[in-house]
Amino acid sequence: MEYIILGATTNVGYAIVTKLLDECKHVRVMGRNPIGKGAYKYLDLENENTYCNIELKRDFILISVAPAWKVIKLLEYLGRNGRDFNRYAKALIFMSSSSIYTKLYSFGQYDKDIADKLLTADKQVEKFSRLVGCAYCIVYPTLIYGKCGPYNDRNLSIICQIIEKSPLIILPSRTGLRQPIHAAELACIVVILVEKYRNSRLLDTKITIGGNVELSYLDMIRRLSKNCLGKNANKKLRILLISDRAYYMLVMLVALLKPDWLPILLRIQANLSGFTKVCQIDENLTGRFPINPIG
Repeated sequence: MEYIILGATTNVGYAIVTKLLDECKHVRVMGRNPIGKGAYKYLDLENENTYCNIELKRDFILISVAPAWKVIKLLEYLGRNGRDFNRYAKALIFMSSSSIYTKLYSFGQYDKDIADKLLTADKQVEKFSRLVGCAYCIVYPTLIYGKCGPYNDRNLSIICQIIEKSPLIILPSRTGLRQPIHAAELACIVVILVEKYRNSRLLDTKITIGGNVELSYLDMIRRLSKNCLGKNANKKLRILLISDRAYYMLVMLVALLKPDWLPILLRIQANLSGFTKVCQIDENLTGRFPINPIG
């Protein structure tokens, strides 16, 4: 059995490759850049001329951690030209995002576009799976964080940079819930799914997944601050809590200069939690928050 990985130059992709290799799996990384692990073949998802590099000669499971909407073009190509794909494909494990739910009804156009792209990608995966006759599993992770190898996240690592540089953070008195999941935890879940699909023909599945800890945005900032500044005795972060009315007024002033920030700042009060916890799939994953390394 071969495991083909798309999107290995991400923290989650790198962690999946590492985990599979640790279990002595035959891994093939496909992308624009090698990561120094596993066999490598060049593939540019935006260049159809490189798709022929996917040479299929044995049973395989395709694991995609690449941006969902970029993989669709490849799937369409394989659907038209992939006789070997139909013959050897055992399953497609496709990484989407919980943004497909949390941003679907956002008033920000950027958020709406992201949700639309993810929704279109979902439909294409389902259509492709029926076309080639292989099972699929679509994973919807919530807030992903953590550093794996040289690859960092673009979520909490940015907040950590703000914490390290800013003496003050202003937040509303009421903040929403979060359920962050470390990239290494998510990789463990993917490998568990891989084993299930390798050993049996499972039904098509969709799963939302988050970390074990559900906490308020405020508590998340406090824990990150303690983690990031713990070794720096000379630096302390002050968190100023203000009323909802004062916060909305401040947000509107910021939006005059940075309109794209409006949905981001308002989302601080939204509850983005309630997903399946990693310990419900693997009881050995009892992780706290935060799990290092963060970034």
